[in-house]
Amino acid sequence: MRRHGLLEAINSAAEAVKRGGVIVYPTDTVYGIGCDPFKIDAVERVIHAKMREKKPAPVLVSDLDQLLEVAEPTEEELEAAIRLWPGAVTIVMAKRPELPDLVTAGEKTVGVRMPAHIVPLLIMQKARRPLVGTSANISGEPSAATIDQIPSSVLEKVDVVV
Repeated sequence: MRRHGLLEAINSAAEAVKRGGVIVYPTDTVYGIGCDPFKIDAVERVIHAKMREKKPAPVLVSDLDQLLEVAEPTEEELEAAIRLWPGAVTIVMAKRPELPDLVTAGEKTVGVRMPAHIVPLLIMQKARRPLVGTSANISGEPSAATIDQIPSSVLEKVDVVV
């Protein structure tokens, strides 16, 4: 795990995501742990770090193209996304068949959100990838509002902390 200045950390996080790494990053709600949702090994690392099993993970997107990579929104869902995003609103949509079942715990739907925070948006734009967007905590424990609240057992399992 490495810690950097903010701009360097954003670039390092984007590179890690492209390589199949796992990152911790701030969002508009809590600190998140994530990876490219299409990289199975990375998704497994996130699940292991959180001690989370058989529970779907939300996916963060930075734009419409990334949304269409992971979901098949209806007209109504797309209109809701345009109206409500960016923000702390997750919209459940039909998942694209290409999105690994590991991300959705076998469900045919996926929760998708566009955060209202520049850091994850820049990471996704630089990596050109959506992100698994789950909280950086042990499953069932309180979410981390600050980096100091993230369990060391989670931080030890990631490649980059922003």
